[in-house]
Amino acid sequence: MNSGSLAKHQFLNFFQSAALVLLLAGLMSYIAAVIAGEVLAWVAFAAVLILFFSNPVIAPQFILRMYDARPIGFNDAPQLHQLLDAIAQRAG
Repeated sequence: MNSGSLAKHQFLNFFQSAALVLLLAGLMSYIAAVIAGEVLAWVAFAAVLILFFSNPVIAPQFILRMYDARPIGFNDAPQLHQLLDAIAQRAG
């Protein structure tokens, strides 16, 4: 995939995600407004937007910490490392 089509693809993915998140934020704000009033509606809207924009930074670290993940060294799984080396060489 060349850089032009990759950039277009990334932009369209971001635009689609942003549209869905704005729709979700609107729905959450409406529900919050019906239940608790206008102040909670704005809080819900802001919370959804904050979570959307912090997701790429926070989510991977949170998931890894949740499962107590750690790097796998060569001594832990030598066959896995050999397989990854072979795949990397094939891919160039």
